[in-house]
Amino acid sequence: MRIDHLVFLVHDLDIAARQWARRGYTVTPGGTHAGGWTHNKLVCLGDTSYIELIAFRTAEAAPHRWNRFRPFPGLIDFAVRVDDIHAAVAKVRKLGLDYAAPSDAGRVRPDGVELRWRGAMPQDTTLGLPFLIEDLTPRNLRVPAGAARKHRNLATGIASLDIITPDLGAALPHFGALFGRAIELARGAAIFQAGPGTRITLRTPARGRAAAVLALRGAGPFEWKAAR
Repeated sequence: MRIDHLVFLVHDLDIAARQWARRGYTVTPGGTHAGGWTHNKLVCLGDTSYIELIAFRTAEAAPHRWNRFRPFPGLIDFAVRVDDIHAAVAKVRKLGLDYAAPSDAGRVRPDGVELRWRGAMPQDTTLGLPFLIEDLTPRNLRVPAGAARKHRNLATGIASLDIITPDLGAALPHFGALFGRAIELARGAAIFQAGPGTRITLRTPARGRAAAVLALRGAGPFEWKAAR
Protein backbone atom coordinates (compact mmCIF):
# COMPACT_ATOMS: atom_id res chain seq x y z
CA MET A 1 0.00 0.00 0.00
CA ARG A 2 1.10 3.57 -0.64
CA ILE A 3 0.22 6.85 1.02
CA ASP A 4 -2.75 8.63 -0.52
CA HIS A 5 -2.56 11.81 1.51
CA LEU A 6 -1.60 13.46 4.80
CA VAL A 7 -4.19 15.39 6.82
CA PHE A 8 -3.33 18.74 8.41
CA LEU A 9 -6.06 20.17 10.62
CA VAL A 10 -5.99 24.00 10.66
CA HIS A 11 -8.07 26.64 12.42
CA ASP A 12 -8.40 28.98 9.43
CA LEU A 13 -8.18 27.53 5.93
CA ASP A 14 -7.28 30.76 4.12
CA ILE A 15 -4.53 31.66 6.59
CA ALA A 16 -3.07 28.15 6.36
CA ALA A 17 -3.14 28.28 2.56
CA ARG A 18 -1.18 31.55 2.58
CA GLN A 19 1.36 30.07 5.00
CA TRP A 20 1.94 27.04 2.78
CA ALA A 21 2.16 29.25 -0.30
CA ARG A 22 4.87 31.33 1.40
CA ARG A 23 6.80 28.10 1.92
CA GLY A 24 6.81 27.56 -1.84
CA TYR A 25 3.85 25.22 -2.27
CA THR A 26 1.10 25.59 -4.84
CA VAL A 27 -2.22 25.42 -3.00
CA THR A 28 -5.25 24.18 -4.92
CA PRO A 29 -8.91 24.81 -4.01
CA GLY A 30 -10.58 21.74 -2.52
CA GLY A 31 -14.22 22.17 -1.56
CA THR A 32 -16.81 21.41 1.09
CA HIS A 33 -17.26 17.87 2.34
CA ALA A 34 -20.58 16.06 2.41
CA GLY A 35 -22.40 16.98 5.60
CA GLY A 36 -20.95 20.50 5.50
CA TRP A 37 -18.84 20.21 8.65
CA THR A 38 -15.44 20.67 6.98
CA HIS A 39 -13.80 22.23 3.94
CA ASN A 40 -10.32 21.86 2.51
CA LYS A 41 -7.54 22.98 0.20
CA LEU A 42 -4.88 20.73 -1.31
CA VAL A 43 -1.15 20.64 -1.94
CA CYS A 44 -0.89 18.13 -4.79
CA LEU A 45 2.44 16.37 -5.27
CA GLY A 46 4.18 14.86 -8.25
CA ASP A 47 4.15 11.33 -6.82
CA THR A 48 0.30 11.56 -6.93
CA SER A 49 -0.04 11.91 -3.15
CA TYR A 50 -1.18 15.17 -1.59
CA ILE A 51 -1.42 17.24 1.57
CA GLU A 52 -4.93 18.02 2.75
CA LEU A 53 -5.42 21.26 4.66
CA ILE A 54 -8.76 20.85 6.40
CA ALA A 55 -10.74 23.09 8.74
CA PHE A 56 -14.07 22.86 10.50
CA ARG A 57 -16.58 25.36 9.16
CA THR A 58 -18.22 26.01 12.52
CA ALA A 59 -17.01 26.41 16.09
CA GLU A 60 -19.63 24.03 17.47
CA ALA A 61 -18.73 20.42 18.21
CA ALA A 62 -19.12 18.24 15.13
CA PRO A 63 -20.01 14.54 14.87
CA HIS A 64 -16.73 13.98 13.09
CA ARG A 65 -13.78 11.63 13.47
CA TRP A 66 -11.33 14.54 13.79
CA ASN A 67 -13.32 16.69 16.20
CA ARG A 68 -11.15 15.39 19.06
CA PHE A 69 -8.07 16.92 17.39
CA ARG A 70 -9.34 20.52 17.47
CA PRO A 71 -7.06 21.44 20.41
CA PHE A 72 -4.09 19.94 18.52
CA PRO A 73 -3.96 21.40 14.99
CA GLY A 74 -1.30 20.19 12.60
CA LEU A 75 -0.55 16.80 11.11
CA ILE A 76 -3.23 14.53 12.58
CA ASP A 77 -3.90 11.61 10.24
CA PHE A 78 -3.04 9.93 6.95
CA ALA A 79 -4.65 7.69 4.37
CA VAL A 80 -3.44 4.84 2.20
CA ARG A 81 -4.79 4.22 -1.28
CA VAL A 82 -6.41 0.94 -2.33
CA ASP A 83 -8.01 -0.18 -5.59
CA ASP A 84 -10.75 -2.31 -4.01
CA ILE A 85 -11.57 -1.23 -0.48
CA HIS A 86 -13.89 -4.13 0.30
CA ALA A 87 -11.16 -6.59 -0.64
CA ALA A 88 -8.57 -4.57 1.30
CA VAL A 89 -10.69 -4.51 4.46
CA ALA A 90 -11.36 -8.25 4.19
CA LYS A 91 -7.63 -8.89 3.79
CA VAL A 92 -6.49 -6.81 6.76
CA ARG A 93 -9.27 -8.22 8.95
CA LYS A 94 -7.95 -11.71 8.24
CA LEU A 95 -4.54 -10.45 9.39
CA GLY A 96 -6.02 -9.28 12.69
CA LEU A 97 -6.73 -5.59 12.05
CA ASP A 98 -10.07 -4.15 13.10
CA TYR A 99 -11.33 -1.81 10.37
CA ALA A 100 -14.89 -0.55 10.06
CA ALA A 101 -16.99 -1.46 7.05
CA PRO A 102 -16.34 0.87 4.10
CA SER A 103 -18.62 3.90 3.76
CA ASP A 104 -19.12 6.43 0.98
CA ALA A 105 -18.04 10.05 1.29
CA GLY A 106 -17.35 13.02 -0.95
CA ARG A 107 -17.07 16.75 -1.43
CA VAL A 108 -18.08 19.40 -3.94
CA ARG A 109 -15.34 21.47 -5.56
CA PRO A 110 -15.72 25.26 -5.95
CA ASP A 111 -16.43 24.68 -9.66
CA GLY A 112 -19.42 22.49 -8.75
CA VAL A 113 -17.83 19.13 -9.60
CA GLU A 114 -18.84 16.44 -7.11
CA LEU A 115 -16.20 13.95 -6.02
CA ARG A 116 -16.93 10.58 -4.43
CA TRP A 117 -14.78 8.08 -2.61
CA ARG A 118 -15.12 5.22 -0.19
CA GLY A 119 -13.25 5.07 3.12
CA ALA A 120 -12.64 2.60 5.94
CA MET A 121 -11.48 3.71 9.36
CA PRO A 122 -9.45 1.77 11.93
CA GLN A 123 -11.52 0.96 14.99
CA ASP A 124 -8.47 1.13 17.25
CA THR A 125 -7.25 4.75 17.39
CA THR A 126 -4.48 4.06 19.93
CA LEU A 127 -1.85 2.73 17.49
CA GLY A 128 -1.67 5.45 14.81
CA LEU A 129 -3.05 3.36 11.95
CA PRO A 130 -4.14 5.09 8.71
CA PHE A 131 -7.55 5.01 7.12
CA LEU A 132 -8.10 3.39 3.72
CA ILE A 133 -9.50 5.18 0.69
CA GLU A 134 -10.73 4.17 -2.78
CA ASP A 135 -11.77 6.66 -5.46
CA LEU A 136 -15.24 6.25 -6.95
CA THR A 137 -14.86 9.18 -9.33
CA PRO A 138 -11.68 9.65 -11.43
CA ARG A 139 -8.71 10.34 -9.17
CA ASN A 140 -7.54 13.36 -11.18
CA LEU A 141 -10.76 15.11 -10.14
CA ARG A 142 -9.82 14.70 -6.47
CA VAL A 143 -6.08 15.22 -7.00
CA PRO A 144 -5.55 17.59 -9.95
CA ALA A 145 -2.49 17.11 -12.14
CA GLY A 146 -0.46 19.57 -14.21
CA ALA A 147 0.36 22.96 -12.69
CA ALA A 148 -1.22 21.97 -9.35
CA ARG A 149 1.68 19.55 -8.80
CA LYS A 150 4.44 22.07 -9.55
CA HIS A 151 5.95 23.93 -6.58
CA ARG A 152 8.46 26.76 -6.27
CA ASN A 153 10.29 24.82 -3.57
CA LEU A 154 10.64 21.84 -5.97
CA ALA A 155 8.73 19.42 -3.74
CA THR A 156 7.76 16.30 -5.68
CA GLY A 157 6.30 13.92 -3.12
CA ILE A 158 6.40 12.46 0.37
CA ALA A 159 9.88 11.21 1.21
CA SER A 160 9.20 10.17 4.77
CA LEU A 161 6.51 10.06 7.44
CA ASP A 162 7.23 9.75 11.16
CA ILE A 163 4.51 8.02 13.21
CA ILE A 164 4.47 7.97 17.00
CA THR A 165 2.73 5.24 18.97
CA PRO A 166 2.64 4.41 22.69
CA ASP A 167 3.58 0.75 22.20
CA LEU A 168 5.89 -0.10 19.31
CA GLY A 169 5.62 -3.82 19.96
CA ALA A 170 1.83 -3.74 19.77
CA ALA A 171 1.73 -1.52 16.68
CA LEU A 172 4.43 -3.36 14.72
CA PRO A 173 2.35 -6.32 13.48
CA HIS A 174 -0.53 -4.03 12.53
CA PHE A 175 1.67 -1.82 10.37
CA GLY A 176 3.30 -4.95 8.97
CA ALA A 177 -0.12 -6.17 7.86
CA LEU A 178 -0.58 -2.96 5.87
CA PHE A 179 2.92 -2.27 4.54
CA GLY A 180 4.67 -5.63 4.68
CA ARG A 181 7.71 -6.62 6.68
CA ALA A 182 9.73 -3.74 8.13
CA ILE A 183 12.80 -3.05 6.00
CA GLU A 184 14.78 -1.95 9.04
CA LEU A 185 14.56 -2.38 12.82
CA ALA A 186 16.94 -0.18 14.77
CA ARG A 187 17.13 1.96 17.90
CA GLY A 188 13.54 1.50 19.00
CA ALA A 189 12.01 2.17 15.60
CA ALA A 190 10.69 0.22 12.64
CA ILE A 191 10.94 1.48 9.06
CA PHE A 192 8.49 0.44 6.34
CA GLN A 193 8.46 1.09 2.61
CA ALA A 194 5.13 2.69 1.64
CA GLY A 195 5.26 2.71 -2.14
CA PRO A 196 8.11 3.99 -4.31
CA GLY A 197 10.20 6.64 -2.63
CA THR A 198 8.32 6.87 0.68
CA ARG A 199 9.43 5.49 4.03
CA ILE A 200 7.39 5.31 7.21
CA THR A 201 9.17 5.34 10.56
CA LEU A 202 7.16 3.92 13.46
CA ARG A 203 8.50 4.70 16.93
CA THR A 204 7.68 5.28 20.59
CA PRO A 205 9.42 8.49 21.68
CA ALA A 206 10.75 8.65 25.22
CA ARG A 207 11.39 12.39 25.41
CA GLY A 208 11.19 15.67 23.54
CA ARG A 209 8.37 17.25 21.57
CA ALA A 210 7.27 13.95 20.03
CA ALA A 211 6.78 12.42 23.48
CA ALA A 212 4.80 15.49 24.58
CA VAL A 213 2.56 15.31 21.50
CA LEU A 214 1.99 11.59 22.07
CA ALA A 215 0.97 12.22 25.69
CA LEU A 216 -1.45 15.02 24.79
CA ARG A 217 -2.87 14.00 21.41
CA GLY A 218 -2.24 10.28 21.20
CA ALA A 219 -0.83 8.11 18.42
CA GLY A 220 -0.57 9.23 14.82
CA PRO A 221 1.66 10.97 12.30
CA PHE A 222 4.09 13.44 13.83
CA GLU A 223 6.09 14.98 11.00
CA TRP A 224 6.90 14.50 7.34
CA LYS A 225 9.56 15.43 4.83
CA ALA A 226 9.02 16.31 1.21
CA ALA A 227 10.91 14.63 -1.60
CA ARG A 228 12.75 17.00 -3.93
